[in-house]
Amino acid sequence: MKELNKKYISDIIVHGFTCSLVLYLVAVIIFSESYLDRRNHEFENFVNVMEQYKQTLFLTSRILENRIQEIDTIKKSDLGAIKDIEKRKYNLHKKLKPTNIDIELANEFQFLVSTMPAILPKVDVLYYRSYLSDMTSSDKDEVSVVKDCGTASVCTINAPERRLADRILVSGTYRKNGSDDLYITVSSPVYLHNIIVGDLNIDVGLARFFDLGALQIRTRELNANTFYEMIYGNALMAHIAYTKEYVADNSTVYVYQVPFIWIVFKLLWLFLVLWIALSYVIYLFRTLKLNRTKLFEVQSNVQLDDLTGLLNRNIFKDQKFTADLEKFGAAILAIDGNKLKQINDNYGHHVGDEAIKQIAYGMRQVFRENDYLIRTGGDEFVAVLPGCNIDNAIILAERLKEAVTDTAFSSYKLTVSISVGITLLMNSESLDDALKRADSNLYSEKQLSPLSPRPGLV
Repeated sequence: MKELNKKYISDIIVHGFTCSLVLYLVAVIIFSESYLDRRNHEFENFVNVMEQYKQTLFLTSRILENRIQEIDTIKKSDLGAIKDIEKRKYNLHKKLKPTNIDIELANEFQFLVSTMPAILPKVDVLYYRSYLSDMTSSDKDEVSVVKDCGTASVCTINAPERRLADRILVSGTYRKNGSDDLYITVSSPVYLHNIIVGDLNIDVGLARFFDLGALQIRTRELNANTFYEMIYGNALMAHIAYTKEYVADNSTVYVYQVPFIWIVFKLLWLFLVLWIALSYVIYLFRTLKLNRTKLFEVQSNVQLDDLTGLLNRNIFKDQKFTADLEKFGAAILAIDGNKLKQINDNYGHHVGDEAIKQIAYGMRQVFRENDYLIRTGGDEFVAVLPGCNIDNAIILAERLKEAVTDTAFSSYKLTVSISVGITLLMNSESLDDALKRADSNLYSEKQLSPLSPRPGLV
């Protein structure tokens, strides 16, 4: 029993696992489309903003360069600062006073900022950074700007010419002033006499585009290009991922990846819930089915005669039985064994039981499977034949008599005979009335064929 229960439970678990796995995969497919669409929208928004900022910086830096060319006089100290700029790029921490060039550029920068439409949100900062001095000028008050050129290659003065061929430099990701937020700086150099004297910059906060808590960033170098892999979620099996690339400048590529395994893990809780829920549903369904089967067996056993396996009188209360009689009508045969009392007296009740079984066997041989074959008690039987007319009932009664008497039973090689009373169930007639009439016809036949039990014939 315990082994059966283990097998039953394991079968439920396996079926629950299979069904939940199918539903889980369907859910993953549906969720993946929506999830990847959201992630793609985030990255596209990031790319669009970066492109807009690059254009703004490019145009603004050219305007500032043109402003420098319009300066009538440049002080000797300014020329000295320009000559020393190559040395200064290795020591930008040194404090120097703003030059005339710085002041002119700062004024022009502030004028441009005041006249151009506001394109930057509060979290992003547009500023001019001078390499002639330690001066900076920002579009926002009281903001922190990057002065340390060692941070993620954010200074154009340290960039090779190849990277500045399109006048745009995009840094790697970095954290500003010890904060947890990630930033990228987009820069465009400002030239004077082919020397970079400063640059325009926008510090772009990534938190406005991405969930930084779920974002991992890895760096790799390939053919003098730097690839920043922005992996959303778990980096496990990142090579199997939804991938988009953004070429930020001549040497910088941002690769956005959403590993498919991350989506699978993200919905793993759903699989567990489905597995438990479906296993429980299957358990309830199978338990209900098993209980129905047991109930049917119990009901069947209540309607079956223990000795012969035929139906007993309880079948008269069955709804299907009643419905068949109302729908098709029926021929009713009352059947009785002749002189079975003498068999019991002469050979014992166990032989009498064999005689009763012989009659039941003959009934099964002659009648249809959908006929109702009933032992009403002792050696008394009833055959209810739905849809059978009187002529066929008479023929079947004769066949039954032959089938019963033609076969010997018990070790004494006895045979038994039967008497049959036949009637039809009339319209709107109760079954009890029809049975009484069949019994009356049976009694009449018994009076005509008084047979005594003897070896070879009962």
